[in-house]
Amino acid sequence: MLLTLIALLPAVGLFLGMLLFLEIGRRIGAGRLARDPEGLPKGVSAAEAAVFGRLGLVVAFSFSGAASRFEVRRHLIIEEVNAIGTAYLRIALLLAGLSLIGSVLAGYSMSVDKGRSLLHALAFSAMSSLAVYVIIALEFPRLGLVRIDAADRLLIDLRQGMN
Repeated sequence: MLLTLIALLPAVGLFLGMLLFLEIGRRIGAGRLARDPEGLPKGVSAAEAAVFGRLGLVVAFSFSGAASRFEVRRHLIIEEVNAIGTAYLRIALLLAGLSLIGSVLAGYSMSVDKGRSLLHALAFSAMSSLAVYVIIALEFPRLGLVRIDAADRLLIDLRQGMN
């Protein structure tokens, strides 16, 4: 809300300044007409056209620059989201790969014993899978058992209270 007011302040200041300068220009013109009843001097409209032409040009270039910078920011955000998504997928693949390699190494170590320990195999697999699940649940808190719906509700209520 404060940022909106800060952004609105220069526009309101410019609006009020333009109204003030319009009135100043009108009073200067009225004073000139009072001294010289023939009217305002010729050639003022050419200068006026030049000033308005330059104003239009500056506004057009400023708008174009702002629009292109906005587009660049939007593309940068998209690129960053894609990069983060790609990195996350690579980390997930690495995590899954390391879990499988760890299983091979644990199985290799278990081969020393003559009998197979089903409890150890199940415990190792369950703990590794649970660790991966918790990581995924924390990364995507709206999908798994770890939920942030209560926090979402607080944000929604706060946003509705601002209206």
